[in-house]
Amino acid sequence: MLMIISTKVYAEALYQVGVETSKPLEFYESLRTFQEFLNDEEFNRIMGATFLDQNALMPVWNELGKSFPQEVVKFLGMIQDAKLMSDFNRVVREYRDFLEEGKHLNVVEVTSPNVLTEDEKDQLMHNLKARYKGVFEIAYHVDDSLINGLVVRVNHDIYDTSIKSKLDRILNQGGLENE
Repeated sequence: MLMIISTKVYAEALYQVGVETSKPLEFYESLRTFQEFLNDEEFNRIMGATFLDQNALMPVWNELGKSFPQEVVKFLGMIQDAKLMSDFNRVVREYRDFLEEGKHLNVVEVTSPNVLTEDEKDQLMHNLKARYKGVFEIAYHVDDSLINGLVVRVNHDIYDTSIKSKLDRILNQGGLENE
């Protein structure tokens, strides 16, 4: 009987090994690098062409072993054997979620009405470091519908200083109905 194991179980197993070996962030960087490799058409074609012949990937695993932790290389082999390489982005996302839950990584999403300058990004980073400890992974987005201010999500916290959100709250509470 074939047993299907979810990508979350694989991600959790690697996370636990990462914590035990004090390398959870190093593992994450290796996963992200491999994710970039998979975005390369030629590399992805090679991975797909070797889908039925696992031994054909030995040179790939050997080469990765020169710069990736051995635990990650073995993990990638397991993912390939389980035919989950097409779900690799989900594995990385779930691994990142475990890092976030374990307080190894602060996942930050910043939405602003305009592209932030380097000075604004530096000031934001300074403020984040004053409030949160650890490593940050930051994604910046632009939303023209925002009126001034920012929306900053850090892990499960949301800071919304935009005028648009304040107006929305007033309207949702019926604040302008009598005007």
